Amino acid sequence: LNRLCLQDNKKNEASILVSHSLKLLPKPKIVISYADTSKNHIGYIYQATNFMYTGLSAKRTEWRIIGSNKHSRTITAQASLNERKTNTEKYELVDRPRKHRYIFLVANKKMKKEIIITKIMTQVVMYLNSYYCCSNNYFLF
Repeated sequence: LNRLCLQDNKKNEASILVSHSLKLLPKPKIVISYADTSKNHIGYIYQATNFMYTGLSAKRTEWRIIGSNKHSRTITAQASLNERKTNTEKYELVDRPRKHRYIFLVANKKMKKEIIITKIMTQVVMYLNSYYCCSNNYFLF
């Protein structure tokens, strides 16, 4: 999933749109989506559509142009690693915000069980909410 923009933002409109979109995908598919912590997103839409919360993304760094908000992919495509490392007045390496990761399995029950056991084998964590943001309860398949 990428960006989700709603014109009217009626109750349940986002989760209905995502749910109907998922039903159109061919089976089996694994859908991975992220909620951006730097924008204070928790992932309520993914929770409402029965995505599995699998924790935060890995800690990473990315290149930035000092004083610019260009995306790191644009920067790395335009300037070599050597150029970025040697030109410290222009480029800096910054910590990238971690994101909440959600997965959804588009499959029948038998396929879902097989995919979880053979492919995913990751911890599925309790949903986040505004009151209890970081859960220590884990479900292991």
